Amino acid sequence: MNQPLFLGIIGNPIGHSLSPLIHNRWLGKTGRGGIYLPFKIPPARLKAFVRKARRQKMDGFNVTIPHKETILPLMNSVSREAKAIGAVNTVIRKGKNLTGENTDWQGYLAAYHSRFKKPLAGKTVVVLGAGGSSRAILYALCREKVGLVIVANRTVAKAEKLVGAFNPLFPKIPKKALPLKLSLLKPFLKRCDLLINTTSVGLNATRFHPSPIPLLSRKAIVSDLVYNPLLTPLLKEARKRGHPILPGLPMLIYQAAFSFRLWCKT
Repeated sequence: MNQPLFLGIIGNPIGHSLSPLIHNRWLGKTGRGGIYLPFKIPPARLKAFVRKARRQKMDGFNVTIPHKETILPLMNSVSREAKAIGAVNTVIRKGKNLTGENTDWQGYLAAYHSRFKKPLAGKTVVVLGAGGSSRAILYALCREKVGLVIVANRTVAKAEKLVGAFNPLFPKIPKKALPLKLSLLKPFLKRCDLLINTTSVGLNATRFHPSPIPLLSRKAIVSDLVYNPLLTPLLKEARKRGHPILPGLPMLIYQAAFSFRLWCKT
């Protein structure tokens, strides 16, 4: 008989996370049993939490902002995908060893393909943001062999660093880093097939000023990783103009399912 699982999620802030609701429901419905708890962990306490997780024999935990990248060196091992992405969102304990995984990229592709039958191969994609989540998205897009990906960030050096890190991994996929300025993004937005927001804009109903939506072609899909609210101002505007949309909640659920599957194998 399988033992109940002791799971959780770490981040700062953490109160907005839906992961405890999702995983505790699955623990009950699958009959596996156990508990999934949220832990608000400031950066200064990250190392201490990882040590405590080993001592208390947590079976695993999810990782969210701002720890996805900084937790890598604290792992005993890191999967090939998480290493390539440079971010961990799922940790699995086996004995005293912690393995870092990344299920964000799988979650995004599963969400996209469950809603759209259009392949991503050869498409032009504009990604807004260059943080931990955008790393997973860029990895997913490259795995799908997109035709061109533009990474736009307020701090262009961060976008350039991200693109530079992925060039050796996927040398055949054209990539370009740009500042998050609509005047520079305009020619790419006009011909892009998919716009993905990976920034925190949208949380608490915040908006892009000015909005990129009016510059998009009518065929473009608009995707937002923010899941609270379910329909961000960006998605509401896109839907009003007739664009197909992909909210952040399906990705959250799919990446959670991939994480849950990993823990249930322990």
